[in-house]
This record gives sequence, structure tokens and C-alpha cells, in this order.
Amino acid sequence: AIRTLGDTLFDTFADFYDRLSSGTAADDLSTVAMGRRALRNRTLQYLVASGRPDGLKRAAAQVRDAASMSDVMGALAALNDTDCPERTEALQAFHDRWRDNPLVLDKWFTLEATSTLPRTLARVRDLQSHPRFDPKNPNRIRALVGAFTMGNPVCFHARDGSGYGFIAGEVLRIDRLNPQIASRLCQSLVRWRRFDSERAAAMTAALRRIVEEPKLSKDVYEIASKGLS
Repeated sequence: AIRTLGDTLFDTFADFYDRLSSGTAADDLSTVAMGRRALRNRTLQYLVASGRPDGLKRAAAQVRDAASMSDVMGALAALNDTDCPERTEALQAFHDRWRDNPLVLDKWFTLEATSTLPRTLARVRDLQSHPRFDPKNPNRIRALVGAFTMGNPVCFHARDGSGYGFIAGEVLRIDRLNPQIASRLCQSLVRWRRFDSERAAAMTAALRRIVEEPKLSKDVYEIASKGLS
């Protein structure tokens, strides 16, 4: 729907975006100014979703030229579900600029983990070997694994069950280091009754895999066993 609207009303959205881009200083924190920026970022999502080069160009320019982190993130979010060179280059530039700032780099991990592109799960697995990914750091786990599980329903609930298998393995791995974080991740599997029979079967299989681990912590066992009952 958003792609159709973006393409059909592209000229209207482009004109609106350009008008919202002028006349508001980046350091203006008034309610009106923040509202204009939020509306501009929303408009940018439609321009990018259209798939037109001009929309992608506007998003890339906003990432490059934005004076505030909110505008940078707005443009990256608009690009994040589109497989295009502009997305790849913008994410790489953001990573290179902020790789030594843990809090901002967490935003980059989360963007990668929440993309709805088909290879996102493979990308999440790759990023677990990233030099800045610490498998013992709760914030980094939340930014990557947690974001994929809780913030990417398209890929996490893929029909082939790959997302469920991934999180079951992560719960077991993280449980040895941080049972509290592992138990929170496990909660993503206990809502299987809300899904179709195919996904429900894959989710319960993942829960059984967790429960059958002989050295499981009490935290995770309680969540997983109740999820199966």
C-alpha cells in the first residue's frame, strides 16, 4: 500500500517534502518544528517506498546533510526496507562515522536487525561476528538479537520457521551468560496461539528444544515450560 501511494502521489509527496525541508532550523526544539521534521520523515518514507530514483536520492542526501540525529535516523529508516545502493552506502557511512560510539552504534545494529529485506536473518548472524558486537553485553544483545525478535515481525515470523530456530539457539546460548536476558527473548515464542497452525507448530518446536536443554536456568525454564502448557 505504501509503495502504491508513494508512486501514485509521488509529485505531491516530493513537493510537500521540499516545503517541509525549508524554514526550520535543526536546533529548533519547538513543538511545531519537531512536528514538521517528523512529518517530513514520514513523507520521505513514501518517496523511498515508491522505488523512484528521485526518492532514494532525497533520502541519501538527508542522511548525508542532516544536522540532527533524528533526521539521519528518519532517512535511514526510510531506506531500511529497500534493497538499493543508497541504503548500503548510507548504512556503511553511518557505521563508519559512529563505530566508536557504543550508544549510536547500537542504533545501527538495530536498523540492520529490523530491515524486512529477505537476507536480514543472515545479516544478523553475520553481525554477531562484528568486531564491535560483544555477545556478553546486554545492550548489544538487545540492539541486535532483541531488535530482530521483537522489532521485525516480518522476518522473525518467516513461514519457514528460521526466525524461531534462530532465537531458540540464542536463548540457549545467552542463558549460560545472562538468564534474565535469555528469558525475555524466550517470551517471543510463547504467543504461538496467536498464529496460524504452521507457525504455531514451529514456535512450539522451538520451545520444546529450549525446555529439553538439561542445564537450563530456572528463569528460562519457567517461561518456556509455561509457554508450552
